[in-house]
Amino acid sequence: MQLRVEEGNLPDYKRWLNDIIAVFGGVYNFMYPNSITNDLSNYFDGHHFYPEVGNMIAETISNENPQGVPEDFGMYMTEPIE
Repeated sequence: MQLRVEEGNLPDYKRWLNDIIAVFGGVYNFMYPNSITNDLSNYFDGHHFYPEVGNMIAETISNENPQGVPEDFGMYMTEPIE
């Protein structure tokens, strides 16, 4: 997320999320400061995470009570952001 801000892409990111919410009514968001995204060892470069992180994303999306996923990782958004 910090890289998006540094590259000047925050307005595009917000528009992207808001467009998804407008069309589908909600979206799972994992790209905000949390225990996973703040740990750079979870990423092999500024934009790509390791498979273990993908597994946590899949677990969160697939299960009402995800196992092995930190509570602060992943939120379902239904309201547009400014």
